[in-house]
Amino acid sequence: MMMDNTNWQLRLDQVIPGGAHTYSKGRDVFPGNAPAVLSRGRGCYVWDVEHHRYLDFGMGLKSVVLGYSNRKVDAAVRKATRLGSNLSRPSLTELLAAEELIQLVPGAEMVKFAKNGSNVTTAAIKIARAATSRKLVAVPKEQPFFSFDDWFIGTTGAPSGVPEEHSQLTRVFSYGDINSLRKLINESENQFAAVLMEPAVDFIKCSRDHRICLDFCLTERLEATRQYLLEVRKLCSDKGIVLIFDEMRTGFRWHIGGAQALFNVTPDLSTFGKAIANGYSVSALLGVRSLMQLGSTNIPGTRRTFLLSSTHGAEISSLAAFRQTWREIEKNDVVKGLWEYGVELGAMLSDSVQQSGFRDYISIAGPPVALTLDFFPSEFWTEQELKTKFFSKLVEHQILMPTITHSASHGRKELEKLKTAINTVLEDLGRNVDSSDYFKGQNHLLSPVFRDTN
Repeated sequence: MMMDNTNWQLRLDQVIPGGAHTYSKGRDVFPGNAPAVLSRGRGCYVWDVEHHRYLDFGMGLKSVVLGYSNRKVDAAVRKATRLGSNLSRPSLTELLAAEELIQLVPGAEMVKFAKNGSNVTTAAIKIARAATSRKLVAVPKEQPFFSFDDWFIGTTGAPSGVPEEHSQLTRVFSYGDINSLRKLINESENQFAAVLMEPAVDFIKCSRDHRICLDFCLTERLEATRQYLLEVRKLCSDKGIVLIFDEMRTGFRWHIGGAQALFNVTPDLSTFGKAIANGYSVSALLGVRSLMQLGSTNIPGTRRTFLLSSTHGAEISSLAAFRQTWREIEKNDVVKGLWEYGVELGAMLSDSVQQSGFRDYISIAGPPVALTLDFFPSEFWTEQELKTKFFSKLVEHQILMPTITHSASHGRKELEKLKTAINTVLEDLGRNVDSSDYFKGQNHLLSPVFRDTN
């Protein structure tokens, strides 16, 4: 049934560095039996080039929130293509899209569109530096990706090609620990331009000891996270530092207005992308007028900050996708559905793991809209060997799960399919729990994207 990936992978590697246009879709993050090439997607399913169908829990790196090939979003895009994709002056579509996004995100007064997240996070850093005349930037060490640009990539495990002097301008602190951030800032008083962070990927831990954040502790963990973000907000305000929230993974999933709306904590600037256009290419930098207008050209006598200038940043068809996506999310109460489905999904995964012989080596964690599977080593396998074997066995059940990302198109049938597969996989792993050979000798092990050598 499974396709031979070798030829497809060779062709990809021949013409695309890394074999994909984002490293998070490359061979490193999928087991060797996963399809190297996909031909199409609909709902929560994707098909390879030999027409085999897979249940997908990757959803385009979290960018597809309604489901692949959503009928109404795609219809809006087709209608927009008849208007021309790129006009010589600002289009009516980009004006309306800007006004609408500002209404959705609390505290935002101006917006600048682009095509990918890295461009808008880097633009946010530029604004912060222009506004403060400072250079340093603080980011949480627990959050893996903010931009492919030098200011951030130089701090990762793959700094090749980045001048060291660029890397030294970005410093790290511990998310959830306000004293860690306070100490970092105090060590370089009046030198930090910005604190840039995802407002939440996981919650601040609650007082109870359990695997997953379910209804009984959701309120407590929400409030603990909110209090931490309020402390960060106050510290930045007191020190004259620009607070930037990266909402790429949280916007339109945790809340349509982003995690900042869920927690009621307003940053100075924020960046959105991924789910805001159901997979179409749109990103956005939003913020208060006093900062955003540094990129304006209509205020005489002010020093000009060349913020973002993108030929394709306001492409009409992608912005039409955004405009239809937010309407579908609001009309169908999609965000509420994502939270509720995540509670069921997390409980099912947690129960399956707890009832297996692997509860000491696999755990389900995170809030319902951002679940994760964590793997732990034993004397018979490394963390990467267990993780690779687990996801490889899921592929045999025609399930792709590079992350646990569900969409509005995931339903009861998919939950049952995953439950059956998970239980079968755990049972198979349990039969080989004492076998080193079973976990070793795999085609290739899943590897972190950020590493110094291949």
